Amino acid sequence: MIITGPTAHIEGTYNRLTDIATELHTQNQTDADAATPFVPDERTRAQIMADVALDLLLTSVPDGHGTTPEHRDALGAIQATVHLTIPASTLAGTTSGGAQIPGAGLVDDDTARHLAGGSDDWYRIFTDPTTGTPVTVDKRRPCTAMRR
Repeated sequence: MIITGPTAHIEGTYNRLTDIATELHTQNQTDADAATPFVPDERTRAQIMADVALDLLLTSVPDGHGTTPEHRDALGAIQATVHLTIPASTLAGTTSGGAQIPGAGLVDDDTARHLAGGSDDWYRIFTDPTTGTPVTVDKRRPCTAMRR
């Protein structure tokens, strides 16, 4: 993604992202609570800046969506229609790979399952096994067990 605009706005945005990322980077390198296990965040400041930019656009909360499972909540803010192609076996966790967002690229298994689990509706597309041509489509509302 590239964002263009007036120089003052772009520079101000860059400076804000830098300030937030620097603060998060500093916080993520120290053990703030000795009662809990501490794993330092090994992302670079630039990687945190990118995560903060995405957080601000997705949720308006610049927390740098850390790398631990409890920090993956930023993905939960995505309530868009995402066309995710994922083999049923990958969705179920019995095989790995094959998930993709058409036109954007491959998606790792955990992210694909997270996005699918957060979706209100699933569209199943049945294809001809020989040609791959769609034959029929139906809409499903996943139950709680399916979301897990």
